[in-house]
Amino acid sequence: MKHFLMEPEYKKSVAEYDVFEKTIDGHTYRVVHEEVFRSGSWIINVPETEEEINEWLKNRGEEREDYESVDDMPLLPATDEDFHELIDYDHEFIEMWDGCSGDWYLQDPKGEVDEDRTEEIIDMVTDLWDEGYHENLEANGWESVDCFQQVHCEVKLTECDDSGYVFDEDGV
Repeated sequence: MKHFLMEPEYKKSVAEYDVFEKTIDGHTYRVVHEEVFRSGSWIINVPETEEEINEWLKNRGEEREDYESVDDMPLLPATDEDFHELIDYDHEFIEMWDGCSGDWYLQDPKGEVDEDRTEEIIDMVTDLWDEGYHENLEANGWESVDCFQQVHCEVKLTECDDSGYVFDEDGV
């Protein structure tokens, strides 16, 4: 297995999304908290052997027939693309630091919630969040249903060990 340290090329390009749901008066509301960070880093694990590739496919619920060749498998992010969803790769989170902005929005794909109710729900979750983050939302009946991270810029990949340590030119 090869390992690569993945880092964004630009500051303020890393976002984490926490998704919460709660049923109120028979309607299920889904809200998303988006937090933007100055930077972050992850280890991307890239299988090399047939056994590792088969395990990678199994973990994704896929089969070799889903791809024409190993080269078609999304094993490693393309460094020149400006959007990356971490869920697409076998990755390990190392860190995100210096949260620099946060925002809430209501997911309402059917357009069933009017502006006033949307504002009311967003104000409610914002107040709960400000008073105690995840724990306070969950204590007040909001269920955490998803959390994911994205990088909104090109990335830098540096070969590393399985803990994210990058060797210098002399291999030390």
